[in-house]
Amino acid sequence: MSTIDDNKLEAIGQGVMIGANALNDSELLGLGRSYKRSVAARYRLLNEGDIADIESDQLNASLKLDGQLHFLYKAGDECFLYNVNGRVIKGLGLLDELAPALADLEPVVLVGELYVNGDGGRTRVYDVSSALGAGNGDKARQLSFAVFDLLQLRGESCWDLGFTGKQEKLAEVLPAEGLAHHVQQQEVDNKTLAQLYRKWVGEQDQEGIICVDEQNHTVYKIKPRHNVDAVILGFTENPDLLDSVRVLLTGLMRPDGSFQVFAKVGTGFDDEQRKEFYQTLKAMEVPSAYRTTDRNHTLFTMVRPEIVIEFAFHDLIWENSSGKPEMKPVLTYQPQEGYQAMLPQAFVSALGPVFKRIREDKQVSPNDLRLTQLQEFFDLDNLEQAAESLELAKSSLLQREVFTKTTKGLISVRKFLAWKTNKEQLDSNYPAYAFCFTDFSPGRKDPMKRVMRSANTEEDIVTVYDGFKEEQVKRGWVAAD
Repeated sequence: MSTIDDNKLEAIGQGVMIGANALNDSELLGLGRSYKRSVAARYRLLNEGDIADIESDQLNASLKLDGQLHFLYKAGDECFLYNVNGRVIKGLGLLDELAPALADLEPVVLVGELYVNGDGGRTRVYDVSSALGAGNGDKARQLSFAVFDLLQLRGESCWDLGFTGKQEKLAEVLPAEGLAHHVQQQEVDNKTLAQLYRKWVGEQDQEGIICVDEQNHTVYKIKPRHNVDAVILGFTENPDLLDSVRVLLTGLMRPDGSFQVFAKVGTGFDDEQRKEFYQTLKAMEVPSAYRTTDRNHTLFTMVRPEIVIEFAFHDLIWENSSGKPEMKPVLTYQPQEGYQAMLPQAFVSALGPVFKRIREDKQVSPNDLRLTQLQEFFDLDNLEQAAESLELAKSSLLQREVFTKTTKGLISVRKFLAWKTNKEQLDSNYPAYAFCFTDFSPGRKDPMKRVMRSANTEEDIVTVYDGFKEEQVKRGWVAAD
């Protein structure tokens, strides 16, 4: 099987080809996903005030570029970019520029940020999507790729090289400037890092700084906090402080007036504010067909959407570690019926939300609570989309069997059930296939036990079903009518 499925590639101008799910090589795809899961997703978020607390003699700082994480693969005649979703990009000018320099190192896998060079200005992630759009394919030839890590060299893992070793190797083979270049690192201490932050972020309005602490094996993402206005949709109670709130559930508004569930805000309040919020919100409780919990598994009490607050956040994420979009609920509200759940939409989660104040000058309207408050920080194309009714398809039964066994007059039951959900295309939170094993034994301290399994294919779920049945149905068990 070839590395790329050419049938999934589409031309967008001047030789540039893009294909969703066009990467056939599961090893390359797994390498990218493992990197994002183990490295990129574990950056520690800091703001300017935290810089003084970094204690290390081995700090390296670089400018944070606002683009899209990609991996560059070169082997033989193949030279392309891919991401953790399996999307492949070929024919970029940067690939033409870089391929000769990598000829003696292949097979090689590089990690970098695909971005639009703003002539020294701030980079924006949504500029990348614009450049890759079908109507702007010619601009894609001018995309840049900033390489900051090395995964494979001549087919061998580069993990043991460490940060310094990989940076030295990248500097040997890649230029410091151009469409494809290595990220220039600066050795810094606390004082120099703070000065760079003020220069790059404060004066030049750049997004932030990436700081690698090789001594403590930590990577810091240092960025300013951003503020957003949102409406309170619900709250959970604080078990450690009587009659007070612990977490607020917040939302923004889509143009059609529906509520996009956004962030769960649990910090930034003093004890008095927590009590004041509780007294106000407790009297605003409304029914809701939508249910969710905070991180402590406490159910939110839903309230009338009337109070607008401002909170700060450190960063946004719109993909999970597997590269799939964050799916967030969309709700409609009517005074009598309360909240109804609509079809979830790809949206974002806020990292480090901190309450700032109540915005009495803001109204609960699609203008004051608009989704586009966040548009400069992430790249989604569904912000103007209206809420869609949550009409999930019914599941299809594949197999069902029940067995019983009588011991000392007590009847034990074991049930096996496998089904196709028919919902995975509408909501990625659903598996394609599911299995449930139920074991009821009235003589046990805990009489009812259940085991759930999921799978992507019918063959796999049938294998799970047969395995459980073989293990659990022994002598003495008989099929129930």
